Amino acid sequence: MFTQVEYTYLENLIETYVLNGDYKSYLAYTNTDLSGSYTTDTYDFFVIFSKEDITSNVNNFSVSSGLKISVNSSQASRNYANGPRVEFAELSGVVSVPSYEFIYTNALQSAYPDILAKEVAENRMNYENNIAYNITKDEFYIMPLFMGILIMMLFLKWCFPMKGGKKV
Repeated sequence: MFTQVEYTYLENLIETYVLNGDYKSYLAYTNTDLSGSYTTDTYDFFVIFSKEDITSNVNNFSVSSGLKISVNSSQASRNYANGPRVEFAELSGVVSVPSYEFIYTNALQSAYPDILAKEVAENRMNYENNIAYNITKDEFYIMPLFMGILIMMLFLKWCFPMKGGKKV
C-alpha cells in the first residue's frame, strides 16, 4: 500500500505530468519486495506516463510509448551505497502488474481507482452547475467601478433634474 508520503508524491507527479498536459494517461503501482532481505535498495513504486491512452486487460496494461519513473522512498542507510531516489526511463509494450500490488490508473477499461477522478468530477459539477463564472480578476474589480459610476449618475440626475435637457 502507498504510504501517505508516497501517495502525496504520486499526486504531485500526476499533477505535474498529466494535468499540465505533457502526458494523457498514467499507471502507478507499488513494488512489494518479496525477497525477505529488507534492503533499502529496491524501488517502492513505479509510475508510467503515456501520451496515448493506456489500455487495460485485468492486470496487463498496454503502453505505446511512455516515461517510467521508479521511486525509492525508503530510508537511506549509512552502511550501504545508496542508489538514486528517483529514476527515469523510456518504456513501451505491455506492463504486467502482479495481482497483490496496489494500482492507481486512468487507463481505459480499468477497474482500478483514478487519482484524477475527484478533480474531474468537481470540474464537471462546477461546469454543469455553473458555479465557475470564469471571470478574471480585472473584470471582477471593474464591476464595482461601473456600479459606482451608475449610482453617481443617478444621484446627479436626482440633484439636478432639469440641467442639460432640451428646452421646451
